[in-house]
Amino acid sequence: MTITLRSDYARLLPKGATIIEVQPIPASARKNRAFVLWMNVSSTACPDGWQEMWTAICPESTHGCHYSGSTKGSLVDTAEARVINTLAVWGSHDAMATIAVTPSHGVTDSLDIPYRLGRGGPYYVAARFGKPKVMLLKDYNGDGEALEFALFDAWTCSDLVTTLIGYSRRHDKVIQYPVRLSWIEPNEKTPHVVTTHWVEHLFSSKPRRPGFWKYTATYPPGVYEDYEMRYLPDREAFEGACRVREAPVPRR
Repeated sequence: MTITLRSDYARLLPKGATIIEVQPIPASARKNRAFVLWMNVSSTACPDGWQEMWTAICPESTHGCHYSGSTKGSLVDTAEARVINTLAVWGSHDAMATIAVTPSHGVTDSLDIPYRLGRGGPYYVAARFGKPKVMLLKDYNGDGEALEFALFDAWTCSDLVTTLIGYSRRHDKVIQYPVRLSWIEPNEKTPHVVTTHWVEHLFSSKPRRPGFWKYTATYPPGVYEDYEMRYLPDREAFEGACRVREAPVPRR
């Protein structure tokens, strides 16, 4: 049985699973494959007046009306009607950040996934307000194939953490790309080296060339994070460094 309907995918998932989106893998990469993003929804939120508060950079840009709960990505063989593998998506708690939170780097797959947003934020929305395209496949890692989609979580109007999920041709699996990050605080010579899955602004930033990024994230008052990141195709991973610097406080 070839899977074509949303109800067919639902029968392959655990009881009570909420399908967020289904996205076929391009046949040029692998025939009879599809991504399914789904959740065990624990709560929903659609705050009164969120449209009036809408901005394209603040927390509303990735939350709006959203589901909260355990988030999974599954790769499905559509010809044989079977799940190949299921990924528990790491939550954004493991991102390094100068402000807002202290990363725990613990294992959790709890996320907020939007189902209604305004246009102009990191998720694509066709209308002024409407359903976002969460699984928008692009060539994010610069390998020439549009087999990845990014998830975004705006903590504040400055903090936008991003993660990348995609299809591994090598392993015929859905994966969440790890990032080995060297984090250097002001006035420190020895970096903190961590493996994370969420990085500030990485997959919302335009690369300098395929697979290489160099950008600065700015936070008030006068804090800057200078990133230099690259994709390692042999490892199906990213690595890079972030140097945090502070502008001197102007004299009065």
